Amino acid sequence: MTQLDLFGNEVRGIEFPGSPIFSVDWSYSKMQAFRDCPRKYYFLYYGSKKKKALNEPLKERLIELARMSNKYMVQGNLIHQMISLYFKKAKQGELWDLKRLTSFVSMIVNETFVHNENVRAGRAVENLKYPKPVLKELFYSSVDDGQLKKEILDVTIACLTHFFLSDLYEPIRRGGALPSSVIEGDTTFSINDVISVDGKVDIAYVDDSRLIITDWKTGKREMQDTSLQLLVYALWARQLKDWKFAVVDIQKGYLADGSLEKLQFSETHIHRARVRIMQDAELLMEMDEYGKGSVRDAFAKHEGKNCKTCPFEEICFQKLS
Repeated sequence: MTQLDLFGNEVRGIEFPGSPIFSVDWSYSKMQAFRDCPRKYYFLYYGSKKKKALNEPLKERLIELARMSNKYMVQGNLIHQMISLYFKKAKQGELWDLKRLTSFVSMIVNETFVHNENVRAGRAVENLKYPKPVLKELFYSSVDDGQLKKEILDVTIACLTHFFLSDLYEPIRRGGALPSSVIEGDTTFSINDVISVDGKVDIAYVDDSRLIITDWKTGKREMQDTSLQLLVYALWARQLKDWKFAVVDIQKGYLADGSLEKLQFSETHIHRARVRIMQDAELLMEMDEYGKGSVRDAFAKHEGKNCKTCPFEEICFQKLS
């Protein structure tokens, strides 16, 4: 009888040691990039890397494009940064209110747009200590600057307002301010000493023998299954030595509407997540030879809605002269 994992994939046996897998780096975002578009994955992890895919003819341009951001990335990163700053200040005994935080947001967004205007004019300052992102929408002048700035500010401030005012988040605001809490912390751990599972947790703390992990979501409620991403936190929790807890609670906080969604999972789900990561690692290892060899065509191009936000769109659609 064929055994299927949580995601409907056939479970194949992988033996350790003796497997062809050696020191593979896995992360949810890395695999998401591969599933969305293998060609984008190649550009991100091989084509744009100076020490990989050495025969890639568009190396220099890919390196430049890989630095490019977009509206959704900018506002998402900004929201996470502001919440992280809030907790950092709270741990220092300084509570920032919503007005102060949103004022700081406005300053950063204004500076970002000035930087993008300078980039388009060819007068951007290089090697800034805190470099500002270049937005794809502004670089190609595909949208109105003023409208884009308003949209980023509106979404960011709305999410921060829900973070401050939602009663559902009150325990998280309190727990995140604890000296022992982890904010934007590294969650790297290994599976069988050969697969490095890389990641970052938005917030984690222990409350009454329960490890509470919250993953902030800045967009609308997701239709896609993100349980694997959250189950990775459960696997990470098992590696912890310093904290004492009996139960792990994992939840998604949707900042766009102030709601909270708890993940229901069991030992079976955790086991299947582990198997899925091992399967992914095997796939990445198989593709590694093609990536290092600059075999771009081995990575299929998925054309669709994601192309509009992809920094490499001009390469795929031959917009590069």
